[in-house]
Parts: sequence; C-alpha cells; structure tokens
Amino acid sequence: SALLQATLQNMEQGVAMFNAQGRVEYFNLRILELLELPRELLESRPLLDDVIRYQRERGEFEGQPPQALAHLAAPSLPAMPPLVVRQRPNGRILEIRSIPVAGGGLLRTYTDVTERHQHQQYIEHLASHDALTGLYNRAKFMECLVAEVALVRRQQGRLAVLYLDLDGFKPINDTHGHAAGDQVLVWVGQTLRRVARESDFVARLGGDEFAVLQRGIDHFDQAVVLAQRL
Repeated sequence: SALLQATLQNMEQGVAMFNAQGRVEYFNLRILELLELPRELLESRPLLDDVIRYQRERGEFEGQPPQALAHLAAPSLPAMPPLVVRQRPNGRILEIRSIPVAGGGLLRTYTDVTERHQHQQYIEHLASHDALTGLYNRAKFMECLVAEVALVRRQQGRLAVLYLDLDGFKPINDTHGHAAGDQVLVWVGQTLRRVARESDFVARLGGDEFAVLQRGIDHFDQAVVLAQRL
C-alpha cells in the first residue's frame, strides 16, 4: 500500500478514483496542480458533479467544443468516453482518460500533453508551409486548390488563381548574395499576404514563383483588381 501510494503521488499524471456513486475515493497531488483545484475540495470526498460544478463556476469549460466536454455530459460513469482532449483556460492541453473499475466506479487520469501538441503542430506546419516565407508550400496550395475547385463546382461559385514570378531576381542573388535574395522573397511574401484577403490562400510554389488562390469571388474582374493591387 505504501509503495502504491508513493508511486501514485510521484506520477506525471493526475489521478482520481470515483466510487460507484461518483464520489472521490482517492486523488494524488498532481491532479490539484493540473486542474488548479483546492486540496480541501477533494479531501471532502465530493461527488464528481460537485467538482465539475466548481470548475464551471470558474469558467473552466467556456468556449470548449462539444467533443471536449463529452465526459461531462455522460449519463453514467461507465458511459463516459474513454479519451477526451481539451484545453484549459491557462492554455495547457490535457488528455483525460476514463477507465471503468470492476464493481462500479471510475479511474480517471489527467496528462499534460501541451508540449506534444505543440510539437505536432510544428511538424504539421513544416509539412505544409514554406520554411523561408511562412506561406503555404506547393503541395498544400495544390491540396487547397483541389478542395476549392470541388466546392465551387458544387455551389456554382467562382475562384481565381493568380500566378506570378519575379523578374530580375537572379541578378539580386548573383550581385548581393543569397541572403539578400532571401530577404526579397520574404518581403514579397509579406506583401502578398497583406494585399490578399484573409480568406485567400497565398503560397510560394518554389524559387521566385508565388500564387494566390482567390476564393468566393462574384466576378472575374475581382481577380483583375487584385492583380493590379499586387
């Protein structure tokens, strides 16, 4: 028992066990840190509903999508989803696992996966964005284009693709070096993003080639106007 207690208290995860009536039977100190709960609240052996009510009163679940709150609305403890991921008001991301216990009750673990999610988002960003300019890369742009073409065909809408490359770019690299050329590409990318609408997709296709996917236009003249602005 002492060894189990020591193990649970030193886990990275927050742990709480609820009996068949939904009352807190056990918790470790880590769960207090992760959920910012007062120790006396859990020491009073509250019902899970009481803990959730305490959190709601402090805005814990505001703005969360329904799937992130599925474990709160389940009609009974065993019916709760086994895994939920949600973001706390302080920005930390928690992975919440609910494991039914034989004879009734529930074991719940809370794991801080913020760094893992940030790393995953970084990897996904690298896969879809140009490393120099931060614009979409060619593969992501083509993916967006295919999806947008399918959308306008269904809705009988319009889109425009503006393609451009830079005249006289090679002499910049030859005369001033690639670092100067990179600065030019970054500046061009920033300009395109500033001039295009937020709903448009802007990409660097490679080298000195760029493209803008203009979405949801009513007339093709709008593409001409954007081209003139660019």
